[in-house]
Amino acid sequence: MDQLSISELNKVDLFPIVQQVFDKAFKEEKLIYNESDSFEILEDGNLKFKIEIVGGLSKRPSNRPQEPGIKTNIPRPRKDVHAADPFMIPEPELTVVECLADEYRLILNKYPNTSNHFLLVTREFVKQDSLLTPKELATMYFTLQNLGRHENYFTFFNSGSESGYSQYHKHVQFMPFPKELQNIFVDDLVRGEEFYLPKDTRSSRQCLNDPNCPYQHYVLPLPKIPFELEEAEEQLGMAYMVLFRKVLNCFKYLNSTNPFDVSYNLLMTTKWIMIIPRRNAKFDKVWTNALAFIGLFLAKDTEIQGLIKEYGPSTILQENGFPNNGDVLGDENDY
Repeated sequence: MDQLSISELNKVDLFPIVQQVFDKAFKEEKLIYNESDSFEILEDGNLKFKIEIVGGLSKRPSNRPQEPGIKTNIPRPRKDVHAADPFMIPEPELTVVECLADEYRLILNKYPNTSNHFLLVTREFVKQDSLLTPKELATMYFTLQNLGRHENYFTFFNSGSESGYSQYHKHVQFMPFPKELQNIFVDDLVRGEEFYLPKDTRSSRQCLNDPNCPYQHYVLPLPKIPFELEEAEEQLGMAYMVLFRKVLNCFKYLNSTNPFDVSYNLLMTTKWIMIIPRRNAKFDKVWTNALAFIGLFLAKDTEIQGLIKEYGPSTILQENGFPNNGDVLGDENDY
């Protein structure tokens, strides 16, 4: 599809288009993907985890201006990072929508974790470490609404050098929930909750937090937003900034650092939005991005799969994120 406006997004049926492009690209061997039955279900504490071997991970290239663990601000990406950018001129066979809402493309992930895994990428280069804009959040939400006619999708965004991203060009990912993880702890956390925005006082209601979850996280329930761009931008933009300030406070109180080193994962469905502050991209050899924090651990081989089981998911998530201290970290007025 060549072009799609936000208003037109409500009128098309997106999932069959994604599926058609994916099936054709897979048949023509344009994707590095083999559907795997090699996975284990593990319960650690009160949470369920799926540990799956994804062979394409070992072939997936990385294109970062700096490696995780190096605490130096990069004001602009190196020339070789720009040169290796796969999103500036994506392969036509992987393109779902060439121009979405003027500023974005929808393209397949060339190294998908599952079938029909695709990305929203900026048409012009924007750093992955930049904040999500209200328009991007609204586009993410309306895309999820559309996909929900057929499949239970979520979207995620990895930002910061320790967040687990591999590409520095700004991108948001969309994946269907694995059938083994159709109901996760966040769904239970927001069940029956109405949309609200915490106030900047400690006496007011704060973000939702599950005390049984081992890692620090902040959750807000989302309303059912009608297909109206301005309303979606306002509500989602405010929710995102509340959550982002929580991440800043987490780094201020638990991991004294300069603001350029802030990393986090954001995940969203049409019912909730969650943010997880990140202090490490990996623990030993186990890399994690946003997926691990909803229970999906992906391993490139049996060695990594064994390490995940040896350390336990909870330990890895606490080390790559922060131990869960609830929502007790200062006041948003600190920032």
